[in-house]
Amino acid sequence: MNQACILTRRRLLGAAAAAAVVSPLVQAKTVESSWSQTAAKAAETPLKAVLEHPFVRGMADGSLDRDKFAFYQAQNVHYLRAYAQSLDGMARRLEAAQDVAQMLAWRDETVAAAEESLKLWKSFGKGDKLPDPVAACEFYRSFEARMVAGGSLIEAWAALLPCFWVYDRMGTEVKRIRRLAGNPYADWVQYYGDPAYSTTVGKAVDLAERLAAKSSEVERELAIRAFVTSVRLEWVLFDAAWNKTDWPV
Repeated sequence: MNQACILTRRRLLGAAAAAAVVSPLVQAKTVESSWSQTAAKAAETPLKAVLEHPFVRGMADGSLDRDKFAFYQAQNVHYLRAYAQSLDGMARRLEAAQDVAQMLAWRDETVAAAEESLKLWKSFGKGDKLPDPVAACEFYRSFEARMVAGGSLIEAWAALLPCFWVYDRMGTEVKRIRRLAGNPYADWVQYYGDPAYSTTVGKAVDLAERLAAKSSEVERELAIRAFVTSVRLEWVLFDAAWNKTDWPV
């Protein structure tokens, strides 16, 4: 699998095509509906917190501590492996052949991205044994798995969608504030804001819109809640890396 395909998945600290210039959840060319706008509006506060988090800004300007970067990468491996399983579970629930194929393609790309993240983590010389998932990572991946297993189709996909959307929005912000000269993360940061990623995010949002159109009002409301929860958990995971927070006991 080529690098561009791998990087259509969650690669905050990967190498390229990590986000898009506009947010397809609000401005998708393919569809613009009340569900996506409501979801984006509901997630404004946690998204703002993500974009302003010192981890994100430290990576953009190069001031991020190396150990915090490595901490996140280790947790990213665990997250991506679980996310791939959630995508596989989602594929098993979808009916349209093209949607199933797309979901399986994203699953395979995520598996490859996890391996790339593992290689990156090993490059920090932390040894061969990957640290166990910390509480924040376990919370996030377990929440997504639970939604895929027991939620309605729109609720399940809404829980997985922030993995696409948050990084789309981050791309815009990181590109705006980044400093490449002297930045130890310049090889990754320089690719933030790549417009090509908007196509992938647009497909993910389009699926959400189609699922929402077939869902009840209660299911759509629960989906909004699941979406916002996952955006909040993005912040929780960044914060755990920033503070290098393991389990409290």
